[in-house]
Amino acid sequence: MSERERIEGVLAFTYRGLHHVPMHRAKWIGSKGDHCVVAVSDQIATWDFDELTRLVAAAHHYCVRVEINASGPRLINLRLTARHYRSGDICRRHPAMQEHLANFNFGDAPFTEAES
Repeated sequence: MSERERIEGVLAFTYRGLHHVPMHRAKWIGSKGDHCVVAVSDQIATWDFDELTRLVAAAHHYCVRVEINASGPRLINLRLTARHYRSGDICRRHPAMQEHLANFNFGDAPFTEAES
C-alpha cells in the first residue's frame, strides 16, 4: 500500500467514505504523496460525531501521523504524514494503538458512572 493510499485510508475510515472528505481542498506535499493537508469541519468528537476517535484509531492502524491545526471559520486543517516504521526514531515511526496505549497510566481510580 502506497503512502497516499494509507493517508486516504485514514480519511475514508474517519469520515465513513472518501466521498465525505472535501478532497478538492487537499494539498498533497512530497514527491511520493506522503504528506497531505486538508481542511475539514471543526466538529469532531470522541463519541457522538465520533470522527476524532475514528481519526486516532485509523492513524495508528495505517501508520500515519496526524496533526490538527486551525484553518478558517468552522474549519480545521488535518496534516497527515505517512510514517514507515512502528519502532525506532520518534520522527520516523508511528506505533500501533496497543503499543501506544501501554505507555499511558490512568492512575488507580477507574471511572464509575454517576448515580441516576
